[in-house]
Amino acid sequence: MSLRNILRHFINPLSKPTSIIRPKRHTQGHRDEVLEKKAWELLQPYASALAERVRVYWNPRLKTTAGLALYHLDEVALNPALRTISEAEIEKTLRHELAHLLARERSRKKKDCPSREGVAPSLH
Repeated sequence: MSLRNILRHFINPLSKPTSIIRPKRHTQGHRDEVLEKKAWELLQPYASALAERVRVYWNPRLKTTAGLALYHLDEVALNPALRTISEAEIEKTLRHELAHLLARERSRKKKDCPSREGVAPSLH
């Protein structure tokens, strides 16, 4: 949600910005079930609830970044150009973005339970 849309909502409160109310699953690009399975395998030992929610998809709009972790949607977007580089680069980028989601998940739990020690494991 951009600042412009948020301000527009305050100027005209009848127009509700839907992404503030309920985030929608991303529809740009297409999901990759093989990579989602890999993400599930990597996350399962550390955050099983996150492992069940995470989605991985290829986003053709990504031009200058290899991947993107979307915290509010529990999604990882990957640049389709990675396919032309190597499988190893795809896996490295997937692990990197999953580490972001895992760190965010653990920081949420840490806020809910301050006595819990939360150190993110290495997925690299």
